[in-house]
Amino acid sequence: MRYAIYEDKLVDAREVVSSLPKLYYCVLCAEPHEVTLVKAKHERYFEPAWFRHKADNFTPHSHGESNIHFKAKYLLQSKKGQYFFDVLSCNTCPNMTRVVTNEGDVKIEKQVGVYRCDAMLYGAVLQQFIFTRNGNMCVEESQADVVLEVYHTHKTEDDKKSSLQNRGMIFAEFEAKHVIDKLSPISSHSGLVQLQNIACQHQKCDVCFMYDCHDIHMMCFVESSWEAVHIQNAIKIYEQLRDSKRLRKRRIAQLEAFEDARQQELRNQKPRKKTQYIKGQMRKCPECRQWEHVNTMQGIRYKRAPQWFCNNKYYYNQKLIYVCNNCYVLCLSCYKSQPLSNALRYGLCFRCNNEPLSIWDSDESE
Repeated sequence: MRYAIYEDKLVDAREVVSSLPKLYYCVLCAEPHEVTLVKAKHERYFEPAWFRHKADNFTPHSHGESNIHFKAKYLLQSKKGQYFFDVLSCNTCPNMTRVVTNEGDVKIEKQVGVYRCDAMLYGAVLQQFIFTRNGNMCVEESQADVVLEVYHTHKTEDDKKSSLQNRGMIFAEFEAKHVIDKLSPISSHSGLVQLQNIACQHQKCDVCFMYDCHDIHMMCFVESSWEAVHIQNAIKIYEQLRDSKRLRKRRIAQLEAFEDARQQELRNQKPRKKTQYIKGQMRKCPECRQWEHVNTMQGIRYKRAPQWFCNNKYYYNQKLIYVCNNCYVLCLSCYKSQPLSNALRYGLCFRCNNEPLSIWDSDESE
Protein backbone atom coordinates (compact mmCIF):
# COMPACT_ATOMS: atom_id res chain seq x y z
CA MET A 1 0.00 0.00 0.00
CA ARG A 2 1.14 3.52 -0.75
CA TYR A 3 -0.05 5.46 2.35
CA ALA A 4 0.45 5.06 6.12
CA ILE A 5 -0.01 7.14 9.28
CA TYR A 6 2.88 8.84 11.10
CA GLU A 7 2.14 11.07 14.12
CA ASP A 8 -1.55 11.54 13.16
CA LYS A 9 -0.58 12.55 9.63
CA LEU A 10 -0.94 10.66 6.37
CA VAL A 11 2.40 10.10 4.60
CA ASP A 12 3.18 8.99 1.06
CA ALA A 13 5.74 6.19 0.59
CA ARG A 14 7.13 7.97 -2.49
CA GLU A 15 8.01 11.04 -0.42
CA VAL A 16 9.49 9.29 2.66
CA VAL A 17 11.55 6.73 0.74
CA SER A 18 14.79 8.54 1.64
CA SER A 19 13.92 9.34 5.28
CA LEU A 20 15.23 7.59 8.38
CA PRO A 21 13.32 4.58 9.81
CA LYS A 22 10.20 5.65 11.73
CA LEU A 23 7.09 4.08 13.23
CA TYR A 24 4.39 3.93 10.58
CA TYR A 25 0.88 2.57 11.17
CA CYS A 26 -1.59 0.89 8.84
CA VAL A 27 -4.48 2.93 7.46
CA LEU A 28 -6.48 -0.05 6.21
CA CYS A 29 -6.97 -2.27 9.23
CA ALA A 30 -9.49 -1.50 11.96
CA GLU A 31 -6.89 -2.01 14.72
CA PRO A 32 -3.84 0.26 14.28
CA HIS A 33 -0.55 -1.63 14.05
CA GLU A 34 2.91 -1.05 12.66
CA VAL A 35 3.80 -1.44 9.00
CA THR A 36 7.20 -1.58 7.34
CA LEU A 37 8.50 0.82 4.71
CA VAL A 38 9.92 -1.29 1.87
CA LYS A 39 12.30 0.28 -0.65
CA ALA A 40 12.50 -1.16 -4.14
CA LYS A 41 15.87 -2.73 -4.96
CA HIS A 42 15.19 -4.01 -8.47
CA GLU A 43 14.25 -2.41 -11.77
CA ARG A 44 11.19 -4.64 -12.19
CA TYR A 45 9.32 -2.60 -9.54
CA PHE A 46 7.36 0.40 -10.80
CA GLU A 47 7.08 2.02 -7.35
CA PRO A 48 10.18 3.31 -5.51
CA ALA A 49 8.73 2.34 -2.11
CA TRP A 50 5.61 1.00 -0.41
CA PHE A 51 4.29 0.01 3.01
CA ARG A 52 3.84 -3.66 3.95
CA HIS A 53 2.23 -5.48 6.86
CA LYS A 54 4.45 -7.35 9.23
CA ALA A 55 3.94 -11.12 9.25
CA ASP A 56 2.63 -11.26 12.84
CA ASN A 57 0.23 -8.33 12.36
CA PHE A 58 -1.29 -9.15 8.99
CA THR A 59 -5.08 -9.33 8.84
CA PRO A 60 -7.00 -9.76 5.59
CA HIS A 61 -9.70 -7.28 6.67
CA SER A 62 -9.82 -3.66 5.56
CA HIS A 63 -12.38 -0.93 5.18
CA GLY A 64 -11.90 -0.89 1.42
CA GLU A 65 -10.62 2.65 0.81
CA SER A 66 -8.96 3.09 -2.58
CA ASN A 67 -5.68 4.84 -3.36
CA ILE A 68 -7.66 7.74 -4.87
CA HIS A 69 -9.43 8.24 -1.54
CA PHE A 70 -6.15 8.13 0.40
CA LYS A 71 -4.42 10.49 -2.01
CA ALA A 72 -7.21 13.06 -1.66
CA LYS A 73 -6.93 12.94 2.16
CA TYR A 74 -3.15 13.23 1.91
CA LEU A 75 -3.42 16.33 -0.29
CA LEU A 76 -5.92 17.97 2.10
CA GLN A 77 -3.33 17.53 4.84
CA SER A 78 -0.10 18.30 2.97
CA LYS A 79 -1.49 21.32 1.06
CA LYS A 80 -2.99 22.98 4.16
CA GLY A 81 -2.90 26.75 3.78
CA GLN A 82 -3.11 26.60 -0.01
CA TYR A 83 -6.86 26.10 -0.42
CA PHE A 84 -10.17 27.46 0.87
CA PHE A 85 -13.83 26.55 0.53
CA ASP A 86 -17.31 27.94 1.24
CA VAL A 87 -19.58 26.41 3.88
CA LEU A 88 -22.55 28.78 3.60
CA SER A 89 -23.82 30.76 0.64
CA CYS A 90 -26.90 32.98 0.85
CA ASN A 91 -29.36 32.37 -1.99
CA THR A 92 -30.84 35.89 -1.84
CA CYS A 93 -27.76 38.13 -1.32
CA PRO A 94 -23.95 37.94 -1.86
CA ASN A 95 -23.23 37.17 1.84
CA MET A 96 -21.24 33.98 2.45
CA THR A 97 -19.14 32.13 5.02
CA ARG A 98 -15.73 30.74 4.03
CA VAL A 99 -13.11 28.52 5.68
CA VAL A 100 -9.45 29.50 5.22
CA THR A 101 -6.84 26.84 6.02
CA ASN A 102 -3.78 29.02 6.65
CA GLU A 103 -4.12 28.37 10.38
CA GLY A 104 -4.89 25.28 12.43
CA ASP A 105 -3.79 21.68 12.02
CA VAL A 106 -5.16 18.79 9.92
CA LYS A 107 -5.43 15.36 11.58
CA ILE A 108 -6.25 12.21 9.61
CA GLU A 109 -8.72 9.47 10.69
CA LYS A 110 -10.00 11.11 13.89
CA GLN A 111 -12.73 9.62 16.08
CA VAL A 112 -15.58 12.01 16.98
CA GLY A 113 -18.15 10.32 19.17
CA VAL A 114 -19.27 7.12 17.45
CA TYR A 115 -18.13 8.32 14.01
CA ARG A 116 -14.72 8.18 12.39
CA CYS A 117 -13.90 11.20 10.23
CA ASP A 118 -11.57 11.22 7.23
CA ALA A 119 -9.85 14.38 8.49
CA MET A 120 -10.28 17.14 11.08
CA LEU A 121 -9.12 20.72 10.68
CA TYR A 122 -8.67 22.12 14.16
CA GLY A 123 -8.62 25.90 14.73
CA ALA A 124 -9.56 26.90 11.20
CA VAL A 125 -10.31 30.53 10.34
CA LEU A 126 -14.01 31.10 9.62
CA GLN A 127 -14.60 34.26 7.57
CA GLN A 128 -18.10 35.72 7.26
CA PHE A 129 -18.43 38.17 4.35
CA ILE A 130 -21.19 40.75 4.85
CA PHE A 131 -22.08 43.13 2.00
CA THR A 132 -23.70 46.34 3.20
CA ARG A 133 -26.37 48.32 1.35
CA ASN A 134 -23.87 50.85 -0.02
CA GLY A 135 -21.78 48.08 -1.62
CA ASN A 136 -18.99 47.86 0.96
CA MET A 137 -17.80 44.47 2.18
CA CYS A 138 -17.12 43.70 5.86
CA VAL A 139 -15.39 40.57 7.12
CA GLU A 140 -15.93 38.98 10.53
CA GLU A 141 -13.43 36.30 11.55
CA SER A 142 -13.73 33.51 14.12
CA GLN A 143 -12.27 30.08 14.77
CA ALA A 144 -13.96 26.70 14.42
CA ASP A 145 -13.23 22.98 14.05
CA VAL A 146 -14.05 21.64 10.59
CA VAL A 147 -14.79 18.04 9.59
CA LEU A 148 -13.27 17.20 6.18
CA GLU A 149 -14.87 14.23 4.44
CA VAL A 150 -13.76 12.80 1.10
CA TYR A 151 -15.99 10.61 -1.06
CA HIS A 152 -15.10 8.51 -4.07
CA THR A 153 -18.09 6.20 -4.44
CA HIS A 154 -20.41 6.89 -1.45
CA LYS A 155 -21.35 10.20 0.14
CA THR A 156 -21.57 10.76 3.89
CA GLU A 157 -24.80 9.64 5.52
CA ASP A 158 -27.20 12.30 6.80
CA ASP A 159 -27.14 10.89 10.35
CA LYS A 160 -23.38 11.32 10.59
CA LYS A 161 -23.52 14.81 9.12
CA SER A 162 -26.28 16.03 11.45
CA SER A 163 -24.61 14.47 14.52
CA LEU A 164 -21.32 16.26 13.81
CA GLN A 165 -23.09 19.57 13.17
CA ASN A 166 -25.02 19.22 16.45
CA ARG A 167 -21.63 19.09 18.20
CA GLY A 168 -20.93 22.61 16.89
CA MET A 169 -18.57 21.52 14.10
CA ILE A 170 -18.47 22.80 10.55
CA PHE A 171 -19.01 20.03 7.99
CA ALA A 172 -17.41 19.93 4.53
CA GLU A 173 -17.25 17.15 1.94
CA PHE A 174 -15.25 16.99 -1.28
CA GLU A 175 -15.11 14.68 -4.26
CA ALA A 176 -11.81 12.79 -4.31
CA LYS A 177 -11.07 13.36 -8.00
CA HIS A 178 -11.84 17.08 -7.65
CA VAL A 179 -9.36 17.41 -4.75
CA ILE A 180 -6.63 15.57 -6.70
CA ASP A 181 -7.17 17.65 -9.86
CA LYS A 182 -7.10 20.92 -7.92
CA LEU A 183 -4.31 20.33 -5.37
CA SER A 184 -1.87 18.05 -7.20
CA PRO A 185 -0.54 20.67 -9.67
CA ILE A 186 -0.02 23.49 -7.13
CA SER A 187 3.26 24.17 -5.35
CA SER A 188 4.11 26.03 -2.15
CA HIS A 189 4.55 29.25 -4.16
CA SER A 190 1.22 29.03 -5.96
CA GLY A 191 -1.83 31.06 -5.01
CA LEU A 192 -4.87 29.88 -3.11
CA VAL A 193 -7.16 27.32 -4.74
CA GLN A 194 -10.90 27.14 -4.10
CA LEU A 195 -12.31 23.67 -3.50
CA GLN A 196 -15.93 22.86 -4.26
CA ASN A 197 -17.66 21.84 -1.04
CA ILE A 198 -20.62 19.65 -2.01
CA ALA A 199 -21.99 20.04 1.53
CA CYS A 200 -22.10 23.85 1.28
CA GLN A 201 -25.44 25.09 2.59
CA HIS A 202 -27.37 27.33 0.19
CA GLN A 203 -29.92 29.13 2.34
CA LYS A 204 -30.81 32.58 3.62
CA CYS A 205 -28.15 34.21 5.77
CA ASP A 206 -28.85 35.72 9.20
CA VAL A 207 -29.30 39.22 7.74
CA CYS A 208 -31.94 38.18 5.17
CA PHE A 209 -33.70 35.90 7.66
CA MET A 210 -33.86 38.72 10.21
CA TYR A 211 -35.48 41.14 7.78
CA ASP A 212 -37.99 38.52 6.59
CA CYS A 213 -38.95 37.57 10.15
CA HIS A 214 -39.29 41.22 11.06
CA ASP A 215 -41.76 41.83 8.23
CA ILE A 216 -43.80 38.66 8.98
CA HIS A 217 -44.06 39.28 12.70
CA MET A 218 -44.88 42.93 12.11
CA MET A 219 -47.95 41.80 10.13
CA CYS A 220 -48.87 39.32 12.88
CA PHE A 221 -48.50 42.09 15.43
CA VAL A 222 -50.95 44.31 13.54
CA GLU A 223 -53.50 41.50 13.10
CA SER A 224 -53.27 40.47 16.74
CA SER A 225 -53.71 44.04 17.83
CA TRP A 226 -56.90 44.37 15.81
CA GLU A 227 -58.30 41.17 17.25
CA ALA A 228 -57.05 42.00 20.76
CA VAL A 229 -55.66 38.46 21.12
CA HIS A 230 -52.23 37.92 22.75
CA ILE A 231 -51.39 41.58 22.35
CA GLN A 232 -48.64 41.55 24.96
CA ASN A 233 -46.90 38.57 23.36
CA ALA A 234 -47.13 40.18 19.94
CA ILE A 235 -45.64 43.41 21.27
CA LYS A 236 -42.81 41.49 22.96
CA ILE A 237 -41.98 39.62 19.74
CA TYR A 238 -42.07 42.82 17.75
CA GLU A 239 -39.77 44.65 20.18
CA GLN A 240 -37.25 41.79 20.21
CA LEU A 241 -37.09 41.67 16.42
CA ARG A 242 -36.90 45.46 16.22
CA ASP A 243 -33.97 45.54 18.66
CA SER A 244 -32.17 42.76 16.80
CA LYS A 245 -32.54 44.77 13.59
CA ARG A 246 -31.14 47.86 15.32
CA LEU A 247 -28.18 45.92 16.72
CA ARG A 248 -27.44 44.51 13.28
CA LYS A 249 -27.47 47.98 11.73
CA ARG A 250 -25.13 49.30 14.42
CA ARG A 251 -22.74 46.36 13.95
CA ILE A 252 -22.57 46.89 10.19
CA ALA A 253 -21.89 50.61 10.73
CA GLN A 254 -19.11 49.73 13.20
CA LEU A 255 -17.44 47.41 10.69
CA GLU A 256 -17.55 50.12 8.03
CA ALA A 257 -16.12 52.63 10.53
CA PHE A 258 -13.25 50.30 11.42
CA GLU A 259 -12.42 49.91 7.73
CA ASP A 260 -12.48 53.70 7.11
CA ALA A 261 -10.22 54.28 10.12
CA ARG A 262 -7.73 51.66 8.91
CA GLN A 263 -7.65 53.24 5.46
CA GLN A 264 -6.99 56.64 7.02
CA GLU A 265 -4.21 55.14 9.14
CA LEU A 266 -2.57 53.68 6.02
CA ARG A 267 -2.75 57.07 4.28
CA ASN A 268 -1.10 58.70 7.29
CA GLN A 269 1.89 56.35 7.02
CA LYS A 270 2.97 58.09 3.84
CA PRO A 271 5.53 60.88 4.44
CA ARG A 272 4.03 64.36 4.39
CA LYS A 273 5.54 67.77 4.00
CA LYS A 274 6.29 69.56 7.27
CA THR A 275 4.22 72.71 7.80
CA GLN A 276 6.16 75.95 8.05
CA TYR A 277 6.02 77.29 11.61
CA ILE A 278 4.25 80.66 12.03
CA LYS A 279 4.42 82.14 15.51
CA GLY A 280 1.05 82.59 17.18
CA GLN A 281 -0.86 80.70 14.48
CA MET A 282 0.17 77.09 15.17
CA ARG A 283 -1.24 74.29 17.31
CA LYS A 284 0.28 70.92 18.19
CA CYS A 285 -1.88 67.96 17.17
CA PRO A 286 -2.40 65.65 20.19
CA GLU A 287 -2.59 62.62 17.90
CA CYS A 288 0.47 62.87 15.62
CA ARG A 289 2.33 65.43 17.83
CA GLN A 290 3.08 67.70 14.87
CA TRP A 291 2.62 71.47 14.63
CA GLU A 292 -0.10 72.52 12.18
CA HIS A 293 -1.73 75.82 11.23
CA VAL A 294 -4.89 76.66 13.18
CA ASN A 295 -6.90 76.85 9.95
CA THR A 296 -6.22 73.17 9.25
CA MET A 297 -7.27 71.92 12.71
CA GLN A 298 -10.59 70.23 13.49
CA GLY A 299 -12.34 70.64 16.85
CA ILE A 300 -13.58 67.54 18.73
CA ARG A 301 -15.84 67.77 21.79
CA TYR A 302 -15.58 65.68 24.93
CA LYS A 303 -18.97 63.99 24.53
CA ARG A 304 -17.92 62.44 21.21
CA ALA A 305 -14.92 60.55 22.64
CA PRO A 306 -14.79 60.73 26.47
CA GLN A 307 -12.62 57.58 26.60
CA TRP A 308 -9.95 59.38 24.57
CA PHE A 309 -9.97 62.40 26.93
CA CYS A 310 -9.74 60.18 30.03
CA ASN A 311 -6.85 58.15 28.61
CA ASN A 312 -4.80 61.27 27.81
CA LYS A 313 -3.73 62.86 31.08
CA TYR A 314 -2.92 66.21 29.47
CA TYR A 315 -6.48 66.64 28.15
CA TYR A 316 -8.70 64.84 30.69
CA ASN A 317 -10.06 68.11 32.15
CA GLN A 318 -10.75 69.78 28.78
CA LYS A 319 -14.03 69.82 26.87
CA LEU A 320 -12.61 70.56 23.42
CA ILE A 321 -9.44 69.57 21.55
CA TYR A 322 -8.12 70.33 18.08
CA VAL A 323 -6.51 67.73 15.82
CA CYS A 324 -5.08 68.05 12.32
CA ASN A 325 -6.95 66.99 9.18
CA ASN A 326 -5.01 63.70 9.03
CA CYS A 327 -5.90 62.62 12.57
CA TYR A 328 -9.70 62.78 12.64
CA VAL A 329 -12.48 60.81 10.98
CA LEU A 330 -16.23 61.25 10.83
CA CYS A 331 -18.54 58.92 12.71
CA LEU A 332 -20.52 57.03 10.06
CA SER A 333 -23.73 57.35 12.07
CA CYS A 334 -23.91 60.99 13.20
CA TYR A 335 -21.13 62.39 10.94
CA LYS A 336 -19.42 64.17 13.85
CA SER A 337 -15.64 64.35 14.23
CA GLN A 338 -13.71 61.94 16.45
CA PRO A 339 -9.96 61.22 16.90
CA LEU A 340 -8.46 58.61 14.60
CA SER A 341 -7.20 56.46 17.49
CA ASN A 342 -10.72 56.43 18.97
CA ALA A 343 -12.19 55.24 15.66
CA LEU A 344 -9.56 52.50 15.37
CA ARG A 345 -10.57 51.21 18.81
CA TYR A 346 -14.33 51.74 18.97
CA GLY A 347 -15.43 52.36 15.37
CA LEU A 348 -18.28 54.80 16.06
CA CYS A 349 -18.31 57.72 18.48
CA PHE A 350 -19.33 57.31 22.12
CA ARG A 351 -22.89 58.52 21.57
CA CYS A 352 -23.65 56.14 18.70
CA ASN A 353 -22.11 53.20 20.58
CA ASN A 354 -23.91 53.78 23.88
CA GLU A 355 -27.09 55.76 23.27
CA PRO A 356 -30.44 53.86 23.22
CA LEU A 357 -30.98 51.68 20.17
CA SER A 358 -33.86 53.88 19.06
CA ILE A 359 -31.39 56.24 17.33
CA TRP A 360 -30.92 53.52 14.70
CA ASP A 361 -34.51 53.93 13.55
CA SER A 362 -33.79 57.30 11.96
CA ASP A 363 -32.86 57.66 8.31
CA GLU A 364 -29.44 59.11 9.18
CA SER A 365 -28.33 55.74 10.62
CA GLU A 366 -29.26 53.75 7.53
